[in-house]
Amino acid sequence: MLAQIMQYLGYVDMTDMPTIISVIVLSSLLSLDNSLVVAAIADKLPRHQEQKAIIFGLSAGILFRLLALFVVGFIIKYPIIKIVGGLYLVYIAYKHFVVDNEEATHHAREALGAAIIAITLADIAFSVDNVVATVAMSPKLMVVLIGTVMGGIAMIFTTKLVLKLLKRYHLLEACAYAIVAFIGAVILLEELPAFVGWDVAIHVPDMLKFAVVIGATVGTVVYEEMQHRKIHNARHKK
Repeated sequence: MLAQIMQYLGYVDMTDMPTIISVIVLSSLLSLDNSLVVAAIADKLPRHQEQKAIIFGLSAGILFRLLALFVVGFIIKYPIIKIVGGLYLVYIAYKHFVVDNEEATHHAREALGAAIIAITLADIAFSVDNVVATVAMSPKLMVVLIGTVMGGIAMIFTTKLVLKLLKRYHLLEACAYAIVAFIGAVILLEELPAFVGWDVAIHVPDMLKFAVVIGATVGTVVYEEMQHRKIHNARHKK
């Protein structure tokens, strides 16, 4: 039985290390936008609950990714799964920008469980494309499993770093939700035409999506840093 399972997963040796590292790097890069929104959700919690929400929420998300690896063919075949994920991401952004901020913050500070669920669902919505991309890296499922787990663990630490940045650069929260809306819209743009039967194929290059995420994040940080320095210089002159 064990031999059959290992044969299905694929044996791993040192020659697979470059691929495993590549999967970890790819998973981490594809999760930058995910880390932003997870940190933004956790930032609304009391400080002593932030780490707990990140760890529990992302751990549940990692578990989903591992399960999704075994049904990736189903995910690719039925675009409705990605469409639902895209709709949820758009909803997250809508809720942040449209719902009254004071009311949203009040409820968020009362419910750690709600934040964990929100983080888990956001991670699941983001992870669909991630799973499909990582599976394409190697025919050995075990290699992808190891890379996915390590990438997920790395994302926990990345999210903690992003959370620290959110404390200093407050506009990053709005930036994170704008990126969420962008990613959700891209998913819908790519998947809806085929789902409704339109003879149109739309594909947004991964490099373009990556450039938008990095550009928006770096641009926001640079802008706020310049504002901080202006304020500091103005106070120093006085």
